Amino acid sequence: MRQEEREQKKKRLVNRGQNETDLWELNRLQRSGAVKVIEADRDLDENEERVILQVHDIKPPFLSEEFTYSLKTETIQVVRDPTSDFAQISKKGSQILKTIREKNDRAAMKEKFWEL
Repeated sequence: MRQEEREQKKKRLVNRGQNETDLWELNRLQRSGAVKVIEADRDLDENEERVILQVHDIKPPFLSEEFTYSLKTETIQVVRDPTSDFAQISKKGSQILKTIREKNDRAAMKEKFWEL
């Protein structure tokens, strides 16, 4: 009998915590303006409670594909001066990185060769 009472008490505490969490989440949504509650009657039973949510899914015009705000149709270069020393060195890459990649490629090829 005591065990059943403890289990029932635990269930009530869990349900109460979940209801409080739901109310807090609803409050945060209302305060942010993302949700507008038209009808919320908190006195109803759990099974009969209804909340009507209106969600505003608004996309800004620059994300729509209908309009282009740029006059340039080609891709924009990330590097302002592609002839600069830094740009040319970065295109060539590091000698250390090249050797590491070659070693890894050789090791992978050896593994593939032995698998055949």
